[in-house]
Amino acid sequence: MTALLSKFQARSYCGQLDLPAIADLINLCKQFDHLEDFTSAEELEHEFADPDLDLDRDLRLWETADGVLCAFADCWLPESNDIQNGYLFFNIHPDFRNLGIEAEVFAWAEARLVEVARSRNLPAKLHTGARED
Repeated sequence: MTALLSKFQARSYCGQLDLPAIADLINLCKQFDHLEDFTSAEELEHEFADPDLDLDRDLRLWETADGVLCAFADCWLPESNDIQNGYLFFNIHPDFRNLGIEAEVFAWAEARLVEVARSRNLPAKLHTGARED
């Protein structure tokens, strides 16, 4: 890990207390990227109630040393019989983009996907989206 990456501390989701900060981060990113599908803490709570979601291991937050939420990721890993697909959804605060945190998000998602795929004895495939710009 480089000195730059050590500025970010990854942690698991801590429950309802994290919801407003996650919603604020997602909405800030949507506004910055000129997208219109905003969310709320209530919507996230409903989304995170999915029984297939392991709240401790399928959600990850990255913060600065002083506790500023700079990234959030959700890796959805639905059960399958032939290939373990992982769908990565993530948001990175505009002020922290292109500083290396993207690599940490992808490394976490890949490791989580491999862990689940091995436990299910399946090959794995990670999916995510990106904007052209």
